[in-house]
Amino acid sequence: MQILIIQALLIAFFFYASVRVFLRYRANEISAGVTMSWILFWIIAAFLTAKPDITYFFARIVGIGRGADLVMYVALALIFYMLFRISVSTQKINKDITKLTRKIALGDYKEKFESEQDLSKENRINPR
Repeated sequence: MQILIIQALLIAFFFYASVRVFLRYRANEISAGVTMSWILFWIIAAFLTAKPDITYFFARIVGIGRGADLVMYVALALIFYMLFRISVSTQKINKDITKLTRKIALGDYKEKFESEQDLSKENRINPR
């Protein structure tokens, strides 16, 4: 079986992506579990790119005509799920930032209020 140019380019990209994931792990930017998940994903993607007949086999099982269509459907579903997860995570971060900002602001106000009360007590005790 002859490898097409697009297959070679995709496999090269998958290898590059795997290296980038590993480098992020080495820099302590991602956890070992996330690293393994992504590297496994890129290995599977490279394998399916090199052996597209496998996707055709699974496509026929689920009633889809072409393996490429199955890959697109699954990829689209995964992208929307990841978008949902990112949206939820972003909303949680926004709420956390709001709570933290309020806490800091109230803490600053309380400190300022207490220091002003201390100054007014000193002025009553020691008028100049």
